[in-house]
Amino acid sequence: MIRTLQVGYHSHHSDDFRVHIGEGRYWLIINTLSPAEFYVNGRWIACRNNQIIIYPPGVYVDYRAHDSEYGDNYTLLVTNEDFIVNTSCPLGRPITIQSQFIFDYIFHMLLIDNHYDSKNKTDNMMMLYKLLFNKVDELCANPDTMGYKDISNSYLADLNLLNTNIIENPSYNWTVEHMATQLNLCKGYFQKIYKKQFGVSCMEFVYHSRIELAKRYLSISKYRIKDIATICGYNNYEHFSRHFKRFTNLSPQEYRTTYQKQVSYPYTHEQEHLP
Repeated sequence: MIRTLQVGYHSHHSDDFRVHIGEGRYWLIINTLSPAEFYVNGRWIACRNNQIIIYPPGVYVDYRAHDSEYGDNYTLLVTNEDFIVNTSCPLGRPITIQSQFIFDYIFHMLLIDNHYDSKNKTDNMMMLYKLLFNKVDELCANPDTMGYKDISNSYLADLNLLNTNIIENPSYNWTVEHMATQLNLCKGYFQKIYKKQFGVSCMEFVYHSRIELAKRYLSISKYRIKDIATICGYNNYEHFSRHFKRFTNLSPQEYRTTYQKQVSYPYTHEQEHLP
């Protein structure tokens, strides 16, 4: 389902034009026809004309003209279509367009079909949106359109901060959706750049962090193994046991038996102060 709320084609505004929405409620796709500035990751980024930026719901939206009159194509929509919701295209940041003519055509046709209640309106709009996202996806495959060699590098600081939070709070109920939201990304694109940057999936890193915490508890505490599983974020003991053996080649009990013989920490249940 795609419900188009507004479409603009070759809209023009004065040089003091600004749109400050904050966290948007809808999908917003903007194709600039003039220089513009976008607020991305806490700072203003000045861009030339012929850029496209995709804002999903919940992402901070703030953009304005840059030293000249402002013009754009745009569409505002509500959707649950998988090719949009789980797009691999970067969200909330400008992408350079190589052929403005193609995008002019798409937005012009979106405007026409959205305005008239034709027999095939729904099918036409769906095909135009698919074409739009396919063309953006093609742009993302070309490093020259991104303004940097590796798109994941622009998220490196945020990804490292996320990993620090996971390490410090491994028992938290981490999900892919929650982690993607932390970086203002859709789930599919977040998983793609995370795996590219670190070589493992985000959930694999969560499991690794939980097992490292479990190893510490098993080595120096007297907690029951089922209690340790709960402390480390596992509601199901069998699930914890399978994960633990996959990472260590030992069952939790085997690990405790082996490693408690090698340490001499006189910790008791009451003395345990591990995080």
